[in-house]
Amino acid sequence: MGVKEMKFLIIKMAQVITSAGSVLALAYKNGVVIAADTQINYGKTARYFHCPRTHQISDSCIISASGEYADFQEITSILDDIEEEEFCGGDGHKFSPKAYFSQCTRLLYQRRSKLKPFTVRLVIGGIDEGKPFLGSVDLFGTPIISPYIATGIGEHIAKPQLAIASDRHAVMTYEEARQVLINNMKTLLVRDSRAGSEVEIRNISYGDGILKVDEPEVFVLDTHGKWESTLTVFNPM
Repeated sequence: MGVKEMKFLIIKMAQVITSAGSVLALAYKNGVVIAADTQINYGKTARYFHCPRTHQISDSCIISASGEYADFQEITSILDDIEEEEFCGGDGHKFSPKAYFSQCTRLLYQRRSKLKPFTVRLVIGGIDEGKPFLGSVDLFGTPIISPYIATGIGEHIAKPQLAIASDRHAVMTYEEARQVLINNMKTLLVRDSRAGSEVEIRNISYGDGILKVDEPEVFVLDTHGKWESTLTVFNPM
C-alpha cells in the first residue's frame, strides 16, 4: 500500500460518525464472555442509548465491535446472509467460529483494499470443536487470536488486567471472568469520556455436551460512592 492510500485510510478513520466504545472479551474454562457498553456517540456527544452491541450469528458464534456502528450493522447483515445460505443448503453443514473469523478477515481486507474500509474492530467469540475461541479483526483485515481481547481505549486501560486474568483462563469460571470484565468496565466508565454506564454482557459456553448461548445481560454499572475502586483496576484473581 502506497503513502497516498495510507493517508486516505487515516482520513477515513477520522470520519467515523456514530462510534461505539470499547469491547472487552475473555475466554474461560468452558466458554467466552464479551462485555461492551450500550452507548453510541455522535462525535464526542452521547447520542444513542440502549443499543445492542453483540450479535449472535449462529448457535456457536457471537460477534461484537467498536468503531462505526453502522458498519457493524452492515457486517452482521452480511454474516446473517451467509448463515442463512448455509442453512438453506440443507446439507447439515454449519460454519464454525473460526470460519466466520476467516470470513471477517477476508471481508475487512477486501474493503480496505478497495479503499472503502469498514472502520471497526471486530471481536468474534464462540465454541469451536468444544473449545473456547476468541479472535479479533481490525479495519485492515489483521487477524488476532487470543484468550483475551480489548478494543478502543480499553486496549490501553483494561488490556493489561485482562492479560493477568487470562493466565488462569484454563481453570477460570464464568463468574470469575464476568467479574473481571465488570471491574474493568467500571474503570473505563470513569476514564473514557465516551463510555456509557449501561453494559451488555454476552456469554457462550459448552459443558456436559451442551452448547449454550445466554441471552444478553444488560444492567447499569454501580459506581455510586465507589470511585476510589476505579482508580486502580481491581483484579479478583
